[in-house]
Amino acid sequence: MIVANVIEIIIKASDLASSPLRAVAGQLDDFGAGARRVGQGIAGVGVGLLVATAPLVAGLGAAVSTSLEFSAALTNIRSLTGATTDEFAAMSSQLLALGADSIAGPQAVAEAMYEIVSGVADASTHMAILESAIATSEAGAAELGGTTAALVSVMNAYRFGANKAAYASNVLTRTVGMGVGSMDEFAAAIPAVTGVAAPLGESFDNIGAQLAYMTTQGYTASVAATQLRGAFVALLNPNKAMEDSLAAIGFSSGSAALEQLGLVETYRLMNEAAGGSVDAMAAAVGSVEALQAVLALTGEGFAAFDASFDGGLEGVTDFARGIQREGAAAQLQLLNSQMDALKISVGDALVPSLIQFVDQIKPVVAQVTAWVQ
Repeated sequence: MIVANVIEIIIKASDLASSPLRAVAGQLDDFGAGARRVGQGIAGVGVGLLVATAPLVAGLGAAVSTSLEFSAALTNIRSLTGATTDEFAAMSSQLLALGADSIAGPQAVAEAMYEIVSGVADASTHMAILESAIATSEAGAAELGGTTAALVSVMNAYRFGANKAAYASNVLTRTVGMGVGSMDEFAAAIPAVTGVAAPLGESFDNIGAQLAYMTTQGYTASVAATQLRGAFVALLNPNKAMEDSLAAIGFSSGSAALEQLGLVETYRLMNEAAGGSVDAMAAAVGSVEALQAVLALTGEGFAAFDASFDGGLEGVTDFARGIQREGAAAQLQLLNSQMDALKISVGDALVPSLIQFVDQIKPVVAQVTAWVQ
């Protein structure tokens, strides 16, 4: 009907152009009425289409936007890994599946993977670290990015292979469970210690137990990490008093003592040799921060705490994660993650068609524009 009216107006416009002036005046009203009817008809159809398609357009727009954001993260990963087309497709599918089944969601999972491939040279460990990071962050209700950074730091410091990713995750979870502080706080604090302790042979579970215990003595995770690092540094860069204390227990260097005895036993024997003198220990360690760590870890209570820490280490992440995922908030977040994965899948299917559609519609738009002009 609208098309017929448009044709009618065009014909009348042509007639008007050749009619006598008096006849033109008599036909202007009819011409204007016809033009208004066409305009109203087009407006009515436009409003109807807008109302009918608005939810669909909004949904498809969100799908395309989510898909493009996810694709950008994947492209960043591929730029670092140099993956082939087939390898990239397989990794994309795996990351989308992991994201759909995680509280953090696909986008956060893709960004965590970028953090991993950026920081860990051994490609064989990448997926194991990612899966452990997801599990650890969910077990401790923590932000995935910070947890991933902590695991990357630990894996690099200890040069762990893929088979040690779950162990590192369990230590982090146990540290949070027995210490005082959140996963985010411990994840941020631990790298300050592992970089010094790992080359000396101090196990990661020892570091976790020591940090956790010190937070139960009134220190924050960050302060405890600073104190513990100071205790290691005092042995690695000994002053004259420290050299004498080490000699008293049969060692010529702090690194040798650490490699053979570990941090806590080294200081326990030194304290025993000094007759329990706090002044002697203070002179040896050279700082208040290091002294606080030494006094806490060589005092009564740590040995039992350490044994309990090790006894509950195996499988602790999976256990805590299972409890967290049963909560209503986690269930809602998991639903959101699945919806985001669906948006990405729909967007991935739409984008090529949209590009093709744009290419096809360009000539039509040009013709309509010319007609309107």
